[in-house]
Amino acid sequence: MARCGVPATDGVSRCGRDATPLKDAADWVERYRQIWTSQFDALSDYLERTEEES
Repeated sequence: MARCGVPATDGVSRCGRDATPLKDAADWVERYRQIWTSQFDALSDYLERTEEES
C-alpha cells in the first residue's frame, strides 16, 4: 500500500469505505448521460441534414 501512496498507520490494510456518495454521483451522471446522448444525437442528425442541403 505504501508504494501506492497510502500511508499505513498500524501495518493493517483496510479497504472498507462507504461507497454511497460515489453511487449517488454515478446515478446523477447516468441520468444526465442519457440526456446528453439524446441531445448529441439530435445535433448530429441536424448537422447531417444541413450538410445534405448545402
